[in-house]
Order: sequence, then C-alpha cells, then structure tokens
Amino acid sequence: MAKTILTSAYLSANAVDLSDHVRSISIDLKTDIVDATCMTNTYKDKLAGFTDWSVEVEFAQDYASGKVDATLFPLIGTSVALIIRPTSAARGPTNPEFTGNGIMDSYSPLSGKVSDLNTNKVKFQGTATLARSATS
Repeated sequence: MAKTILTSAYLSANAVDLSDHVRSISIDLKTDIVDATCMTNTYKDKLAGFTDWSVEVEFAQDYASGKVDATLFPLIGTSVALIIRPTSAARGPTNPEFTGNGIMDSYSPLSGKVSDLNTNKVKFQGTATLARSATS
C-alpha cells in the first residue's frame, strides 16, 4: 500500500479553487453508536446510527478579490458545494474526490501574532451525504 504525503491538496468551496492557500485540511467522518442492549443480553448490543461529516481547513489568509477572505467571509452560515482531493491532479483510483455540501459554521478572518503568517481556520459541517468518487 502506497503512503501519501499531502503537498498539493485540492479544495474548491462554492466553485472557487482555494488550493494554493490551504495549509492543512481534514475530513472527519463519524457514526453515532446507539446502545441497543436489552435485559436478556449478556454483552452490550450496539447499532450504527446516523453518520456525520465535517471539514476543517487552515488557510494562509489573502484579502485580494477572488481569494480566501473575499470567497469565505460572505459564506458564514451558508451551505456551499465542496470538492476535495488529496492532490490537484484529476480524480482517479489513487486520487479520490470527496464532494458534498457543507455549512461554514466558523470563520476566523484574522489570526496571528507579531511576525506570524496571517492564517484563518474554517469549519464546514456536512448537510447531507459526503460522496467519494475514484473514477476519472
């Protein structure tokens, strides 16, 4: 199995490619585990409940037109289309594409201390299914 080092992850938010400003990105999937244990069970019985997903991104901030702040600032609380791939290359068997709509629930337009890179963190909460496609 090949190992992967992230050097050129692709991110499109609201049809704007922001990949050149991404410093870190994380897709998190989780499923609720429901306790279904009844009186006659001798071990806990569990069932899978709903699945949820989110995306956290750290950007190098850019206030220019069509860049990070101009794209993200108006999106707080809004559901937007997201496209994410491990690399900027076309999707394929070794570069799957994850797509879904997410609500941007947090945005930090300014962050840092003296002499630091001005970065911002964003979190998108999935609104429905996160799809995975590995076909070109």
